[in-house]
Amino acid sequence: MDKLEKPFEHPIEDRLNLDAFQPPEVGFLVSDYLTAAVSKGFREVRLIHSREMLGDRIEAILDAVERTRGVVSYSMGEMGEGGWYGETIVILSIEEHAQ
Repeated sequence: MDKLEKPFEHPIEDRLNLDAFQPPEVGFLVSDYLTAAVSKGFREVRLIHSREMLGDRIEAILDAVERTRGVVSYSMGEMGEGGWYGETIVILSIEEHAQ
């Protein structure tokens, strides 16, 4: 497989679907995404993952959320908030964006 000549760029939106990524990729992706979301001034973002995403994948997601600067809090989505499908809601710091 050939290497990409330049990194793949994806627009930063208020949600990121993680279903297609493997555990080793998820941690770095979530951390980079949250850092970019803070710099864009997002107050809340949603990490979409299947509700069956357990073990290494959900652990990688939550580890990345917990260690990313600018994260105020997070919670698992409730029914009607994507919780049935699997969603982590992340609250970001507005102050972090202003710095």
